[in-house]
Amino acid sequence: MYRENAHLISAIQFVEEGRELGNRFGFTDEELKQAFEEVFRVRADVARFVDVQNVLANWLKFYQEVFNEAPDFSNCVIPVDQNGYCTIPPDGRGSETTHYWIIPFAKGMAASRIWQKCKECFECWSYYGDDLDGVVSIHERTAENGNYVICIHDCVEANWEFRNISARQIKKMKFATMTLPERLLLELWYFWKTGKNLDFQISTLCAGSRDINVKVPRVGGFCGVSIHQTPPGESRLNMRVRSVV
Repeated sequence: MYRENAHLISAIQFVEEGRELGNRFGFTDEELKQAFEEVFRVRADVARFVDVQNVLANWLKFYQEVFNEAPDFSNCVIPVDQNGYCTIPPDGRGSETTHYWIIPFAKGMAASRIWQKCKECFECWSYYGDDLDGVVSIHERTAENGNYVICIHDCVEANWEFRNISARQIKKMKFATMTLPERLLLELWYFWKTGKNLDFQISTLCAGSRDINVKVPRVGGFCGVSIHQTPPGESRLNMRVRSVV
């Protein structure tokens, strides 16, 4: 505590010295205040940029080890939330002060290919069988034409606030939510990082996707990973979407 207080006192003295020097050169306190705020904002932006680069490097390692690919995400637009930023920890995992996972989705990635890799890593079961691309073919986003990036809340279980809300209601609310390929890629990455599965108690409703019968896939992690079919109007406490930005 003493060291923290000493650092704080030193920082205050630094600002006061800067203020005195600025006043000597004719700058007003308001002008100096704006200048200091800009310095702190830029430093925060740089810190976030470094974090994002570390996360992308982590994902590149994942793609190399799991898919033997090295996609280039340098030109991807990193999504931001309503406050204008996306705070991400250096290792890509969540904490009390960071609230998003970043998910870079590589060109050409599709549900069937990701599903086959999942089957190599943990127990899997699919209502649709293994040809997911042929049966669940409608998605809000795809990587058919290039890489893209999404961010989701860093929660092991899908968002509690979306309990008892159906895919049909989500569509009316105009929320962007995870697709089946995105949810499977997140599962595979999370297992690669931790050796554990997501949604152990509930399931993620992949409202960003539809199957050939216009029904909605959902993914749960109990005893491995399973994919089920859900009517678009069905809602449950233990079935929730994951919102994306």
